Amino acid sequence: MNFKQKENRSNEPTDIFFLYNELDGDSALGIFNMLKDFQKVEKLGISLSSGIDYNSFVLSQLSESKIGVVYYDCAGDWAVSFARQIWKDSGGNSSKTPLFVAGNRQHANQEQLTVLKNQSILRQKL
Repeated sequence: MNFKQKENRSNEPTDIFFLYNELDGDSALGIFNMLKDFQKVEKLGISLSSGIDYNSFVLSQLSESKIGVVYYDCAGDWAVSFARQIWKDSGGNSSKTPLFVAGNRQHANQEQLTVLKNQSILRQKL
């Protein structure tokens, strides 16, 4: 039987909760370093091979943040699916924290991006 370890971190009130796949770590850290100069930012790099269950931490930290940002460069399909799941788990349109998906649209399935847009979680121009 496989058991996943839960992400064990304390929640901090933040302006931006910045989420990204570790595959996009280099570009994500560059953006994070720019953001942290003028906003209070909590970041979380997600590694799919780590065996860690991030869900409860992500949902609780998201509720302590003014906005959640799911960033991607190359891991677009992951980011879109991840954002949809987090959006649903956090209450969808009734969530108190908006979720913003930002990235390189060439690396995401256009059909999935359209679904996100129709669900009102994709509100930016990609």
